[in-house]
Parts: sequence; structure tokens; C-alpha cells
Amino acid sequence: MGPLHEHRGNRLKQLRAFCQVVRLGSVTRAAKHLSSSQPAVSQQVRNLERELGATLLNRKGPRLMLSSAGQELYEMVMPLLARVDRLPGTFADQHRGEATGELDIAVGPTTAESVLPEYLYRFHEQHPRGVVNVAVVSDRERVRRLRDFEVDIAFSAVDVPQLDLDFQPVFSSKMVLIAPQTHPLAGERSVSIAEAAMYPAVTPRLVDSVSHRGEQYGQLPNRVAEVDGWGEIKRYVAEGVGIAFVPEICVSATDRVRRIPVAEYATPLVYGMLTRRSSHLSLAAESFVGIVNECAREG
Repeated sequence: MGPLHEHRGNRLKQLRAFCQVVRLGSVTRAAKHLSSSQPAVSQQVRNLERELGATLLNRKGPRLMLSSAGQELYEMVMPLLARVDRLPGTFADQHRGEATGELDIAVGPTTAESVLPEYLYRFHEQHPRGVVNVAVVSDRERVRRLRDFEVDIAFSAVDVPQLDLDFQPVFSSKMVLIAPQTHPLAGERSVSIAEAAMYPAVTPRLVDSVSHRGEQYGQLPNRVAEVDGWGEIKRYVAEGVGIAFVPEICVSATDRVRRIPVAEYATPLVYGMLTRRSSHLSLAAESFVGIVNECAREG
């Protein structure tokens, strides 16, 4: 093995170490992920900085912060490394014309319960040897995993443009008001926003959202709780904590709440697929996207 080959091999190790430190947020976690030691990973990053003549990570005590040069390098290299890591499976699938590898998807509870089962059924009909890994996580975590190449596709309600991600609408759900069964509004045929604003309200924790403005929740000024996830919001409402605006799609007949139409216009939530812009999709991901589009046309 010649010096040039060794140099290229070392550079790949350095780039991989750097990207995993950035992705995982610490040298310790990167070392564990790479089955390496912490000193070795730190040295690889330092060697890369020396070779490139640029500071990639600013070290402030235990915290590591990306420099502007580090951000530029990460955005350039991470997609390439992700494709290299998946090369054997991607090539095999393209060669055989069948998705046999793994597809990673991040969704929220609403999508997981309402539409995902149909997508998965059709996918496995077409690709019985394919494996789909589904992570049901928060909005922010879905977007983070997609950007960090931990998943191929994410589903979310989006009304805030994501400059590095493509959003493809799939379905929308109008907003309804839910109230405890004994609430004064529970017997109303419809409720105005002004009427709803008079009562204690439960709202999503919008500070954790990167893709949803949630402007309509500002019309409920008497908020008493901010909660992650529609399921938790419904539970809080059922227990009498307050009323809430929620997508109609997430309310079922078994929920212990009263569903009340909103007399005035409330912006529907538009759900869809997020994928990385300018990123190559695997055969499995392409097939899954096609299935989602097919279901959307039928629906």
C-alpha cells in the first residue's frame, strides 16, 4: 500500500471523524459511534484542520462550536459520506431493481396513526425484502434527523420554508376546537375564536417547532399549558386543564373530548414529506415517495 493510498485513507477517516463530531455534538459520542478512542478522534480532527489550514471547531470548555469554515465543510462533505456509507446497498438495489435495504423515516404521532400504515402496506407489497424503520419523534427532532442524514424522509406540518429541504404537501387537516366533556362550550354547535379566547387553553410547545408558525394559537391568550404532541394535548383537555385547537384528523371517537367546529377561519395544517434538497434518494426512498404521491392522488 503506497503513501498516496494511505494519505487518502487517512483523509477519509479525518472527514468521517469531523462529521460525526458535528452530527453527534461531542468527541466522546463520535468516538463511540466510530468504535474508536476519544484521543484518536480528536487527533483526526486536528490533523484535518492542519491540512486544510482552517479552524473547523471552536472549543469553549466542553462545548464544540462550528466555525464558518467548519459549517461550509460539513455541508459539503456529509452528503458525500452518507452516500459512501450506503453505496453497497444502493448499488445492489439499483442493480437488481428491488429495494432490499433499509429506509428510515421520521414522523409525528398524527401521521403515524392516520396515514403511515397505508404507505407501509403498499411499500411492502412492492418490496417484500425492504425494511422500513419508523421513528415517532418531535417536530424539531424529525428535521434534525433528516438534516443529519439519520433518516431519508420526514413527515411534518410545514408552513415555514426550509431553505435546505424540499417540502411536498400530501394532505391538510382543518382545525377544530376540543373541550372537556363538561366544559361550558361543549354543547355549542360552533364557537368563535373570540369566545374560545375567554377560556384557559392548552397549546403546542411552539418554541420547539422549526417548521410551523402556529399563529392561530396566539389567538388563545389565556394559555395555561404548552405541551408536546397532539396526543398529550388531548389528554390535558380530557383532564379539564383547558380547551385547544387541534387538527381534526387527530381527533377520534374514542377521545374523551368534545369536538366543536370553529365558526371563523382557522388556517389548516398542511402535512407532507420533507427530503434533503440536492440529495440523492435511494431506490427504497424513491419508491416510497411514489407511493405517497399515489395515495395523495387517490385521496
